[in-house]
Amino acid sequence: MYVLEHIGLGRYGDPLSATGTEDAAKEIARIVRAGGAVVFSLPVGTRSVTEFNANRRFTYDEARSLFPDWLLVEECLLIPASCFVLSGYATESVRSGALSLLEKAGTN
Repeated sequence: MYVLEHIGLGRYGDPLSATGTEDAAKEIARIVRAGGAVVFSLPVGTRSVTEFNANRRFTYDEARSLFPDWLLVEECLLIPASCFVLSGYATESVRSGALSLLEKAGTN
C-alpha cells in the first residue's frame, strides 16, 4: 500500500484534511480483523514535510506511531541516495545510523 501519504491533500478529489494520513491509519486499524496483517509504505526522512498537494513525508517515529498498538513484524528502510537497505528487525542504533545517512545524503 503506497497511498497513506496522499490522503487529505485534495490531489485526487479527496477532501482536504490535515489529519488525512492518521485518519486513514485509524480506519485501516478498525477494519482489519483480529490477527490480520497490514503492509504499508511511507516516505520517511529526517523531518516532516508536506509537499503542497503531492504527498507528506514523515519522520521514522511518526510513521511508527500510525499503528501504535500493533506488533511490528518486519521493517525495511530504503535510502536511495546510498543504495543502503535495512530490513528485518532494526535496532535503535541501526535506525539512528540510517537516519544519519539520510541527513548526510540531504534526503530530508
